[in-house]
Amino acid sequence: TDCPNRDERRGWMGDASLTAEEAATNFNIGSFYGHFLLQVSDAQATDGSVPNFVPPLGTKDGSPNWESAFPVIIWTMLQYYGDYEVVYRHHDSLV
Repeated sequence: TDCPNRDERRGWMGDASLTAEEAATNFNIGSFYGHFLLQVSDAQATDGSVPNFVPPLGTKDGSPNWESAFPVIIWTMLQYYGDYEVVYRHHDSLV
């Protein structure tokens, strides 16, 4: 990878958030993001925070700019695919 201080093979939340709209526009990625959101929900801490990457692989640290991927991807799924089920499924995790 281009960054030896961290493992770029992980599912970084920031990358997922920044590419969600592009991926929804150019690819039929609804099933992938549906599964990814389940992993995010599983990794969510009791205080509502989510890790910087999913699956967390032993660390649960998260920063706000990366954690925002959870609602951004849910919103993208609703806007591009009309998927209300993903909103209903993750509503309690967001509020």
